[in-house]
Amino acid sequence: PLFRSAVEFLSEPKTVFKSPHFPLVNYMSPDHNISMPVFSIHGNHDDPAGHGGHSAMDVLSVSGLVNYFGHVQDISSIEVFPILLRKGRTKLALYGIGHVRDERLHRAFLKGNVKLQRPEEDTDDWFNILTIHQNRRKHGLTSYIPEQFLADFLDLVVWGHEHD
Repeated sequence: PLFRSAVEFLSEPKTVFKSPHFPLVNYMSPDHNISMPVFSIHGNHDDPAGHGGHSAMDVLSVSGLVNYFGHVQDISSIEVFPILLRKGRTKLALYGIGHVRDERLHRAFLKGNVKLQRPEEDTDDWFNILTIHQNRRKHGLTSYIPEQFLADFLDLVVWGHEHD
């Protein structure tokens, strides 16, 4: 497919995709014909709270239909590695934090337990996008994620879970 040859995937798949069943970006798989890859985090309605910490996103991922990332496995230490994509001279670092109960994630940010890892080379040359499925608007003392919790180097934040 055209996408395979045009966009380089530069990340170590095991650091960004948590599924051992489909440990590579789907458009690079010889078994799939993906012309427009989808990268997705989970929301609160497909939370990985099922048996073994799996969700519907895991099923789509192991089928090779989506590239599922942003699954927080340990709330006491959240280390977010970006999906690194390059096309020509354009470099994109895509970060993801799937839904975590707002109060728990708020507390993790306050304790300094959330770290977004920057690309090792040419750190300032990347366009940095964070996808996050949390409340941005205050719904209580800790039932949201204030924008000031997020790293200053982010160029764009795509918020999910907005209902107002």
